[in-house]
Amino acid sequence: MESFSIKAELREKIGKKNSQELRNKGYVPCVLYGGKENIHFYTELKTFNTLVYTPRAYFINIAINGKKYDAVMKEIQFHPVTDRIIHVDFIEAHEGEKVKINIPVHLSGVSIGIEEGGKLRHRRRYLYVRGIPSELPDYIDIDITNLNVGDYVHIKEVDEKYENLEFLDPPDAVIAGVMSSRAFASEVIEETPEGEEGEEGEEGEGEEGAEATTGEGGETSDQKKDEGGDKKDEGKGDKAE
Repeated sequence: MESFSIKAELREKIGKKNSQELRNKGYVPCVLYGGKENIHFYTELKTFNTLVYTPRAYFINIAINGKKYDAVMKEIQFHPVTDRIIHVDFIEAHEGEKVKINIPVHLSGVSIGIEEGGKLRHRRRYLYVRGIPSELPDYIDIDITNLNVGDYVHIKEVDEKYENLEFLDPPDAVIAGVMSSRAFASEVIEETPEGEEGEEGEEGEGEEGAEATTGEGGETSDQKKDEGGDKKDEGKGDKAE
C-alpha cells in the first residue's frame, strides 16, 4: 500500500462553532482514534483530493504540530447537498497490529456476458477487510472476463485469493455480476426513489444531515454493527462537528 503525508494542526477548541469556522476557512475537522487519547486536529480541504477521489487505498502519515502518526482513513462524512467533505476519522496504525479498512475494488477484463449484450452490475466498490498495514494491497483486483449473463462474483470467492486479508463483509455478498438488459433496467427502476429531493441540514456536531461514505476507510452501517465493542473508545470524539 502506498503512503501519503498530511500536515495538520492540533485543534485548540472543539464544538460546532469552531468546526464551522474551520470549514469556512477551507479546513476539515478530523479525529485520530486508536492511541492513548483521541486527537482532534484539522487540515486543508484540498488535502483530501488525492486521498478520497482515488481508486487506491493509502497508508497515511499525519504530522500534527511536529508529532508524527501512522494511520488509515476510517470514515468520511460529506455534506448531504454540496457533497463537500465536512469531517474525517482516522485510526492510528501500529506495525504488526491489524487494522480495519475499506479497500477499493478494481474490475479487470472484458466480460463475455457484456459483449453479448449484458449489463455490468458493480454492487460493492470497496471491501471491508482486516490486515497488517504493510500487507494491505492498494486495491483488490477481480477479473470478470469469464462472467456470462447471470454470473456473479461473491466475496467468498475473492477471499480465497488474498490469504493475508480477513474479509469482514458477508461471504455471500455480491461484488459484481452481469445481468440481462431487461433485469438491469427493472432493478434500476426499483432502486430509484420517487419524488425525493435532498434537504440541506445544518452543519454541526451531531449533524443529522451528514452522510457517511464507504469510500476509503469509510464504513457502511452493516460494518459498524459488525465492529461491536471495537468502537468503545471511538465514541468519545466529535462527529461531523
